[in-house]
Amino acid sequence: MSQVHAISPGISLEVASHTDCGLEREENQDTALVALLPAALAFGVCDGMGGVAGGQIASSRAVSVIEEVLRARAPETEDSAARALFDAIEDATQRLFAIARRDVTLRGMGTTATIATVAGDRLVVAQIGDSRAYLHRLGKLTQLTRDQTLAQMMVEKGQLAPQDVATFPHANVILQAVGTAEHVDVDLRAIRLFKGDVILVCSDGLHGPVGDALLAQLLGEAADPAAACEALVDRALAYGGPDNVTCVVVRVTGERLDDPPSAEVDVTRCVLAPTDDASPDIAMGEEAPTPSSGGKAPLSHLWPLRWGPWASKKTP
Repeated sequence: MSQVHAISPGISLEVASHTDCGLEREENQDTALVALLPAALAFGVCDGMGGVAGGQIASSRAVSVIEEVLRARAPETEDSAARALFDAIEDATQRLFAIARRDVTLRGMGTTATIATVAGDRLVVAQIGDSRAYLHRLGKLTQLTRDQTLAQMMVEKGQLAPQDVATFPHANVILQAVGTAEHVDVDLRAIRLFKGDVILVCSDGLHGPVGDALLAQLLGEAADPAAACEALVDRALAYGGPDNVTCVVVRVTGERLDDPPSAEVDVTRCVLAPTDDASPDIAMGEEAPTPSSGGKAPLSHLWPLRWGPWASKKTP
């Protein structure tokens, strides 16, 4: 059943989530997040890696830490949401990395983290790894995130054809993960929401076998987010269910929102100015600063990044 959350007068969000182990995995290492905050909604997916125990621990603990930080911050605006998401993922990274250093059996564990927050009519998405966020508007599906994978890097550098990604032997290699190093470069993006927009966040166990065209069709046909989640997971299983599959679907409604002028989506990068204090100043749509010792700096979005070590999410 879908939950309805009024984040402000005139703006309501209908949300549902669903997860399944899939047909080829013995344990579900995906963890979904749905957190109803006083004036916002936080939701997302973490897809664990690092063995049977490590992957499940990484994703579940990351979600727990991220929710803890977001609840403490209670973001109400785009700027405060971006800063809270950045700090929440950094906090989760440091805690997981510390756990792995203490327990040799958990060395190398980590997780993707695609976490979104809706505050007012703005959506902010934070990205680590290859779980994805999409927006469905007027029948068109737009991918809001950029896969942080070796395959995507090679495609962008012209070293791999897009049609060859599915058969690329290192397709499962991600370039950074929460918990595999002390810091991560968080990619933050924001968009304006309109009435009727539908947001999908999912692990690669869904977007891999199903594909964008069918994702768009299923989201457009579903009566509500709960029905969409069920249809999406069922289709992934029907296509072999080779991996854990998890999704969160949010539908945006309310008389305070405008009708969309078109199906196009204007995505803006959020850049957090590096500071030594807790200043939430954010410059929207600018190039990210070069990382320095004078504070945290987010993803530069130029290859190569200071990501590492490379790791496969499908390590047994």
